[in-house]
Amino acid sequence: MPDKTVIWIDEGCIQCGWCQNLEPAIFFVSQHGCVIRSDARRDITQSENRDERSLLRPGVLDAEGVVFMRFIADGCPVQVIKLSADIPEGVLLQNL
Repeated sequence: MPDKTVIWIDEGCIQCGWCQNLEPAIFFVSQHGCVIRSDARRDITQSENRDERSLLRPGVLDAEGVVFMRFIADGCPVQVIKLSADIPEGVLLQNL
């Protein structure tokens, strides 16, 4: 399982709801922007995670979940979802 995954939101979110619709356990979108949920983060803080770059808690994502996060980030209409993670060999986007 990936244990060094970091997801953050850069400035410019348009609150479209794309990420929350696909992964509500990690993303929360309000009129003020998008945040990474506190229960998904090791530091138990709810924010964009832009400055903190807190790791996700163990068990929040498996290897295929990391690949799905890349899909979510790539699909963001303003490209503000950022991800830092290692994808284990043999896990491909085609598997989703």
